[in-house]
Formats: sequence, structure tokens, C-alpha cells
Amino acid sequence: MIGVLRKMSLFIVLMAVLFILVACGLSTNSVGHGHGREDSKKSADAATAKVGDFTVTIYNDYEVMKLYDEMEIIVITYDFTNNSDENQTFNTAIYDKAFQGGIRIERSYLAGIFNRKKFKGSRVEILPGTTITLQKAYKLRDSTSPVTIEIENYDYDHKEKLTKEFNLQK
Repeated sequence: MIGVLRKMSLFIVLMAVLFILVACGLSTNSVGHGHGREDSKKSADAATAKVGDFTVTIYNDYEVMKLYDEMEIIVITYDFTNNSDENQTFNTAIYDKAFQGGIRIERSYLAGIFNRKKFKGSRVEILPGTTITLQKAYKLRDSTSPVTIEIENYDYDHKEKLTKEFNLQK
């Protein structure tokens, strides 16, 4: 009898935790976005540059999403090509920064917790000569000011920088 009560109590607690996670989860309703994914691959406005031993493309498409407590994030899509002689990940090779209204905004790690499949690409190790498409999220300060993305190499011997601005739309 005690074993049944323990199992029922555990089930109730697990259901409550699941309910809380779903209630506080990531909304996938887009608030604004640029061009669609297929259009952005063909668009001349996508920014591409060789950054050290790597090639990075920042696509035109973006998505604004709401997290818990109405906090908004912007999701940016990248292509990362490893032109080095060693296996690499985006996060260990590239230093990405986002600014809004001239002020640096933080990466949104919480988005990756709620949607690991969507945001795991920046941590995936790839072989030399391989390209991966990935997405990263940044916390917005407001929903109208432009967002500027800067990409640099972690290797200080390379001074190349890739910059792209996103004008948020409603």
C-alpha cells in the first residue's frame, strides 16, 4: 500500500513539474521576421565573410519569440563552415555579439533549454570542410530598435569581422 502511495505521489509531482514547464515554456509564435529561409539563401543581402579559418553566413531571416514573463528574444540563423585543419564548433571558434540601440544584449541560453533541438547546432563539432546551419538566440531590450550582429574569430591574430543589422518589424 505504501508503494502505491509513493508511486501516485511521484506521478502527481511529475505532472505538476511538466505543467509548470509547459506553462513557462517557449512560445513559437513569431512576432516579426525577415525573409523566409529559402529566399534568404538566395538573397544578396545575406552577409558572408571569411573569419579566420572559418566562413560564416548570417541569413536575412530572423524570428522574434516570447519566453516566459513576456521576455522577447531574436533568433538568428547562421551557416558555419570549418576551413581549418581540426574539428571545430561554432561556439569555440567564433565570438558572436549582438547589440540593440548600441548596447550589447545577452545571449538567451534559456531558449536552448526549452528547445534544445532548435539551438544545439552551435555546440555540434564538425570536421574540416563541413558546413552546418545553426540558430542562436539573443535577449531583446525592446521590440523595435534594430539589432546588430558582430562575428569575430576567437584567435586574436585574425582581425576579420562580419556585421549584419536587422531592422525589427511588427
